[in-house]
Amino acid sequence: FFGGHVKFDRRGGAGGRAKPRGPDVHIHVPVSLLELYTGAEIDVDISKQAICPHCDGSGAASPDDIDTCSTCGGSGVRIIKQMLGPGIMQQMQTTCDECHGKGKKVTKECPHCKGTRVTRASDQLTVRVEPGMGDGEMVMFEEEADQHPDHEPGSVVFHLQQEPHAVYERRGDDLYAEETITLADALVGFSRTLQHVDNKSKVEIKRSAVTPPGFVQRLAGKGMPKRATGASKFGDLYVTYWVQFPAELDAASKDEVQRILGKESKVKWAPKKDGQRQAPQTHDEL
Repeated sequence: FFGGHVKFDRRGGAGGRAKPRGPDVHIHVPVSLLELYTGAEIDVDISKQAICPHCDGSGAASPDDIDTCSTCGGSGVRIIKQMLGPGIMQQMQTTCDECHGKGKKVTKECPHCKGTRVTRASDQLTVRVEPGMGDGEMVMFEEEADQHPDHEPGSVVFHLQQEPHAVYERRGDDLYAEETITLADALVGFSRTLQHVDNKSKVEIKRSAVTPPGFVQRLAGKGMPKRATGASKFGDLYVTYWVQFPAELDAASKDEVQRILGKESKVKWAPKKDGQRQAPQTHDEL
């Protein structure tokens, strides 16, 4: 994680007590697979609550318009005594309800924030997407959330949300794609190229052997950058081939196919536990 670190020296409650931390703000940022592959910088405009710059968070029109609370004498607390019985006195300390624990009272409100001590402000944060980052990863900017004089700002947390890609599906560091080939390609082999996810390079896919429907070919090192390696290593690309069969054949073509391939199937089927049969899966590693 990385981000801005901005600290504000604002007055807290009575006695200089440490201010509590405000809530975090979560924002979803859509990113493309290309941006997750190459890395990117995305500027995001946000609207947040900010300390009023005119009164510096006091809520008063001027410093002269702030008086010490007469009820608590500026301590921010009140001492309450209660008689429990003859000769028995209980003493309790509670927050002053007149100044709400601040020890001060505003006699004239700030005309800009109307005494609320805060205003709305716009800000821009740059989300740096590192090569190999994944869907759902977070980029955090500490103390960049809503400001208030009574608490420290929380963090702005950006959640990367990967958009669907037209060709590739990502699973971890690997990429998956599907390619349709003709029956002739499946029987005699083929060679073609795919546009890689980086939109710059081409990926050559070729087969010289018979390619059955559902055959999966692995192309090593053609996947996503591995962030843990500093993007020096890459995952793999898996291409599943689907065969487009002709809609129909005339009699002469049928006779020719039977002459070349024969009439009896030589495919060995592997039995499944449920009694059905399936062809064995094949992976080709390049």
